[in-house]
Amino acid sequence: MVDKRGLLVKDINGFPICKEYRYLGLRLTNKLSMGSQFCYIKNKSEDIHHRLSPFLDKVDLDIKKNLWQIFVQPLIEFILPLYKWETAKTNILKATSIIRSSFKLFTGLGRSTSNKIVDVLSGYDFEQRETLIHEISQRKWISRKKGKILDYNDLSSESKELMNKQIKFFNIVEKVISL
Repeated sequence: MVDKRGLLVKDINGFPICKEYRYLGLRLTNKLSMGSQFCYIKNKSEDIHHRLSPFLDKVDLDIKKNLWQIFVQPLIEFILPLYKWETAKTNILKATSIIRSSFKLFTGLGRSTSNKIVDVLSGYDFEQRETLIHEISQRKWISRKKGKILDYNDLSSESKELMNKQIKFFNIVEKVISL
């Protein structure tokens, strides 16, 4: 069967099977790989940067970082649920590479800028964020099954520590940038 876009669509008992599903900025493949989302993040961040470039050339690093957080970071958040179960090391390395390269693009940092500097400036630790999001989503699911709302005090001490670290880190970065 061929759909209205000309793509071949198979079905099992009337349920369509697609190679890729796109919804609100999320790209899912039938194998739940992150590859198509990587391409989308890269292309979208370059497009947004291109459209904002007249403005980005005239603003300071703090505003560039804020714009990256507003426009690009949500696209990155979409791959967090898939990241937990990813087995290919290349995809894990590519995820961090895309995060860093998009941040470098927005802030105007050179390609040779150290990864440690980019991590400090962006304030985005992908692996810690993934761990925190995974636990919160698991706890929310358990709470909803019981008909309750998640109480963040029920999170593990490790996750609470991660949340506090992120808050402290953002405060430190804000102080450094304001100097």
